[in-house]
Amino acid sequence: MTIKPKKATKESIAIESLRSWATKHQLLDDPFVKGLLHGVISRTNLPFWASKELVDLLPHAKSSSKTRMARINAYLIIIRNVVVFIPVALTWSAVSHATNAFGIYTSANPNSVANFLQFWQNGYDVLAPEWKIGFVANLDFLLIAVVIALTLYTSVLQARSENQRMDEEMALEEERLRVALLVSEYLFDKQKVTTVTVNAGINSSVQNLKNATTKLNETVKKIEKKIQL
Repeated sequence: MTIKPKKATKESIAIESLRSWATKHQLLDDPFVKGLLHGVISRTNLPFWASKELVDLLPHAKSSSKTRMARINAYLIIIRNVVVFIPVALTWSAVSHATNAFGIYTSANPNSVANFLQFWQNGYDVLAPEWKIGFVANLDFLLIAVVIALTLYTSVLQARSENQRMDEEMALEEERLRVALLVSEYLFDKQKVTTVTVNAGINSSVQNLKNATTKLNETVKKIEKKIQL
């Protein structure tokens, strides 16, 4: 004999949805969630909880820290902000080396007619190749190109990260509203008897009676057809 699984009720669905949602987003210790979950599970003070607007009172789940994309973007921005100053530092360091080397060269060659820029470019075997103006200018260009590329890439990455954050917040809000509505639906019948709840109960009973009447009529018609055959 097979045992049929128990059909999920509004109560079990509400409890499981609320508990799973709170556990997933680490909200079990939230005072409102803790009290609501205890009340629903133990079936205590249900009229009190039924009178609350859960859609407004359920806490908002926080995004799980920053997304991976946002973290990468933050690191790249830091790198870009550092790299942007390297060409300036490199150029002034090259000027310093070239000036010192030019002083040594002019002391050793007092009759030379070479000017500073010409010396900076040629070096005359006094200035190291890595400090010559042509090499430093090319290196500065490459560094500036890297800064431009990082600026463009971080802008695109930031836009994508923002869209991802908004999508995540929207999904979290939809999940919160779904849980709030499930629990509110279960608690609706637990409200204190008022004109509103009485009317709602009457409307529900009338609707159920209409549905039952419709099904009964359909069954009678099927029986009549079988009898006629």
